[in-house]
Amino acid sequence: MIRHTPSRRIIAASLLALAAGVSACGQGGAEKSEGAEAAAAADYERGPHNGRLLRDGDFSLEVTIFEEGPEPLYRLYPYLKDKPLDPRQVQASIALTRLGPKVDRFAFTPTADYLASPTVVAEPHSFDVAVAATHAGKRSTWTYPSYEGRTVITADAARAGGVTTQRAGGAVLGESLPLSGRVEITPEGQSEVHARYPGRVVSMNV
Repeated sequence: MIRHTPSRRIIAASLLALAAGVSACGQGGAEKSEGAEAAAAADYERGPHNGRLLRDGDFSLEVTIFEEGPEPLYRLYPYLKDKPLDPRQVQASIALTRLGPKVDRFAFTPTADYLASPTVVAEPHSFDVAVAATHAGKRSTWTYPSYEGRTVITADAARAGGVTTQRAGGAVLGESLPLSGRVEITPEGQSEVHARYPGRVVSMNV
């Protein structure tokens, strides 16, 4: 969702330019992109909970995002020789590097048959993932990309669509809107003063 701000004209123009650039790629490019995404999704081993299974010798760790509750949360399932391992024997952490760059860090504690983190996996779910786990004194690390909602267009398509980039910086934005009306004191900001007896009020102390 795009919220309307004073710079909405700039945003709208950028979106139109991007759409034109993508259209210049043709339908063949879109089909190729969809095929690449499907191949990437099937390019890793899945565990019993349909998560990404990371291996290091006999030790493995299944990374899942539990989304059946109000907020998405990470759950890690450890295995030894492909058999469930007591999560109390494992220490794990995850770092998500987002565009910006911004890094979200997750610490895990054993719960039931998995390791849980109370930190919510914020949208968008598009980041580079770094996983670290220690079991029996041995540390295992993995890294992999997990991109959602990203697209890539060629330089030629960008030029054809008029898409340009520029370093962001400070700027002054202003808008003026002519209005007609009358300035009045709000009802709660005024009161009437009456004399108890006939006559003229010559002074008043408040």
